[in-house]
Amino acid sequence: MNLRMPSVYKYRILISVILIAAVLFAGGASADTYYADSEAHFLDNLSLTTDNDTFIITSDFNITANITISKNITIMSDRPSTLTANNSNRLFYINATGLLTLEDGLTLTGGDVTEDGGAVYVDGGMFNMSGGIITGNNATWFGGGVYLTNGTFTMTDGTITGNNATQSGGGVYLANSTFSMSGGTISDNAAPGLPDGGGGGGIWVDPYSAFTMSGGFIQNNNAFYGGGILSDGGTIDISGNALISGNNATAEYSSGGGVWSGGIFNMSGGTINENTAESGGGVIVICDTFTMSGGTINENIAESGGGVFVVGNFTMSGGHISGNIASLFGSGVYNTNVFHISGSAAIPPGNDVYLSDAVYNITVTDPLDPDAGTTNMTLYNFLSGDTVVEYGSVSIPGNWETYFALNTTWIRDNHMDLALSGTNLTLDTNFTIKYYLADSDTTPHSTLTDIAYEATLTSPATPTRTGYIFSSWNQGSSSGTPWNFTSDTVKANTYLYACWTVAPTPTSSGSGDNTPRADSGPTNASGTYVSEDGSLILQYAAGASYIITIFPDYFNNVPAPENVSYLKVYDVHSTAGVGTSVTLTFRVNASELATKGLTAEEISILHYVDGAWHLMTIESVILVKGEYMFTVTTTHLSPFMIAYNVDGIWFPLEGADTPTKTLTATPTPISTVPTNIKTATPTKAATSPLPFLDIFAGLCIAVVFRIKNS
Repeated sequence: MNLRMPSVYKYRILISVILIAAVLFAGGASADTYYADSEAHFLDNLSLTTDNDTFIITSDFNITANITISKNITIMSDRPSTLTANNSNRLFYINATGLLTLEDGLTLTGGDVTEDGGAVYVDGGMFNMSGGIITGNNATWFGGGVYLTNGTFTMTDGTITGNNATQSGGGVYLANSTFSMSGGTISDNAAPGLPDGGGGGGIWVDPYSAFTMSGGFIQNNNAFYGGGILSDGGTIDISGNALISGNNATAEYSSGGGVWSGGIFNMSGGTINENTAESGGGVIVICDTFTMSGGTINENIAESGGGVFVVGNFTMSGGHISGNIASLFGSGVYNTNVFHISGSAAIPPGNDVYLSDAVYNITVTDPLDPDAGTTNMTLYNFLSGDTVVEYGSVSIPGNWETYFALNTTWIRDNHMDLALSGTNLTLDTNFTIKYYLADSDTTPHSTLTDIAYEATLTSPATPTRTGYIFSSWNQGSSSGTPWNFTSDTVKANTYLYACWTVAPTPTSSGSGDNTPRADSGPTNASGTYVSEDGSLILQYAAGASYIITIFPDYFNNVPAPENVSYLKVYDVHSTAGVGTSVTLTFRVNASELATKGLTAEEISILHYVDGAWHLMTIESVILVKGEYMFTVTTTHLSPFMIAYNVDGIWFPLEGADTPTKTLTATPTPISTVPTNIKTATPTKAATSPLPFLDIFAGLCIAVVFRIKNS
């Protein structure tokens, strides 16, 4: 059978192919690429273009008249090229139907207008910047680099630098517009302002505009107000890796080195640092609300409010404010209005919070995380009984002092500190003392209130813990300075932490008793402590009150000196701490020396300090009732050794070099209370701190009497 297609179908197929080709051709034409090496060439091609076309600039040339963009085009250069405006013009005007995208390789410069928008003016259209440079442009009024009204600006890369607006918005000015920045740099722009103000060296945001920054850099811009950004009632959102740094608002009465906010300012990430202003080096909040839930404000400088100056409302639920400097008040925050704090918000003690009046206190709106809060507050115009921190319905933790504390200089000058009063922390002329058994404890072991200024404290009962020996009550932490209950006085709220020494490894007495061989107890009224077996006497100044702990035959993990024999070793600890002079008398039975064929002259006292054994100067050797008494003095307690066979072995002489540390086991905070630590009280109370002196005096009298009668 011979099958042939009717002619009508052949024509229909041909027409369809032609139509498809035409559509494909039209689609391709909508994304053409044009090359331009002059203004005339550029304008000719622009008249032919359709949406989505790309212009590649192949050489430098001047723009003599403002070029209007009414379609979607991209301009770039395949080599570094510059478009320069002259004749007091800007370069591009983008109307409501226009979208201009600036990409790599191209620089826009030379714009100089007596109105707004030195380089680019966006009037209802859109401007995207993913590369290129906008620099060296000027506007008499607003937007030295870019001006937007009812427009949209998206910046993912590129640089806007070295532009100037006489009044506001040195880099970018937003009027009823939005600007989203995720990359690129806005730097070294200026908005010096007229005598009545002006600002926003990098960006100005008007009351109907919004600026969102999740990345990129705004740095080294200058203005009268808002060196980096000024929001005149608009919205600012900072997040991600955004960096606002090195901006300045340094003229007299200037403010907001990094950000000047007169509208809504949200910060969930990013960094604001190294900015400078007279007030609010990092941020000034003039009105409305600054909400900080993350990010960092650090190393900014101002006379007042180095980090943040609050005139409006400040709500802080996260982030850090640290390392800022204020030559007058509030290195961290200067607050003159509402300040709410919660969550992980942290202002470390290196930065203070200045509260300018009793009506402007801090309110805790939700529980604070560990390491949150502010522990360096300075107050002005506060009186005893005024509320400093208001908890309201939020439960106050037992260790509230780890979240809030006053500046120590303020406490010293005003003789007041924080006290718990109902659901608030108020000012009080009396002080609170808390004792903690471990640094990690959140509930105090005991609390004293209503302690008067410069009062002394009575040492509480000695606490006990399994596997540890109590050493002292230390200030601020277990590794702090020991509190001297004889001479130290209360000048502020005081928080004392138990310092513990690890008990020695148990040794067997042969009867199955594995109790640690240690004795411990207080000095008596004469400042004397005698070990349980009487072989060691410690003598402090009369009236001194310390707790002494002695571990006989215990090295405390230090190496024994090589080639040295010894009679006994003592590991000695005291709550007196390093630097307190103490005399030690070691008692050795004469028969023990005779058994070993030793004389008293062959005995040396060694002391382990500063990581090495030292030879001590024996101040006296006295034989009393068959016991030799060797006396030495030191300001450090740690292992001591009664040694012999020392001749010919060199040891540094204690006192010839000043030891800088003692060997003490670092306590590890634990949470269980023991029952098997033995506390020893001296078994014999001496009427004299060193009774052998009386005996020695009697022997001298007897000798004189015998000579006289011989």
